[in-house]
Amino acid sequence: MAATKRISRRDIRQPDQFMQTTGRFVEWSRRYRRHLIIGGAAIGIVLAGVAGWEFYEDYREDQARVAYNRALDTYEAGRFQDALAGFRTVESHGSTPHQELAGLYIGNAQLALGQAKDAIKTLQELTARLTPNTLTSELALLTLALAQETDNACDIALGSLEQVITGSGPFQQEALLAKARCSTRLGQVDNAIKAYQEYLKRFPGSGSPEVSLRLQELESKSAGG
Repeated sequence: MAATKRISRRDIRQPDQFMQTTGRFVEWSRRYRRHLIIGGAAIGIVLAGVAGWEFYEDYREDQARVAYNRALDTYEAGRFQDALAGFRTVESHGSTPHQELAGLYIGNAQLALGQAKDAIKTLQELTARLTPNTLTSELALLTLALAQETDNACDIALGSLEQVITGSGPFQQEALLAKARCSTRLGQVDNAIKAYQEYLKRFPGSGSPEVSLRLQELESKSAGG
């Protein structure tokens, strides 16, 4: 049996490693007490700031959502001037999930009010800051093209329409019809014929009789020209 090491009273009085470490930390804390208080306060301020910012962000998004729904109601009621002011209020709340849609409705409201040039400016600014090849960006491009068509700028509108036609969103149908219209107005009969032909190929069951009639008229015009 191994001999048991006797612990003397002197050994008992010796502080163990835990006590020595704790003592050194207490001494360090006393020496730097002011720094610890300041550091703790700073951490508290930072945490309070983060919590405050998150609360503000939630509040801002809630305010934007309420303003958006109110503006949408006025837009659907045909009160476009009031809707215009309402959607601008939504934009004033900064970057929120409703900001991009508000920009689209502002452009549409301006078009409804006969403010095509203002709509073009609004939608150009919107498309410039949107992520390309997204549903919202393609809808903004289509609306921009319609505003340009309304402002007799079909040559410029064709560029916007082409981006929608080659995109992946569900707006190719409207874009092809707008392309055919603009091409016709510009005297580009062959391009208009191609647009109508592509439309009938992609969407054979959507307004085909009317489109077919327009296509026949253009083909007769092209053959007789």
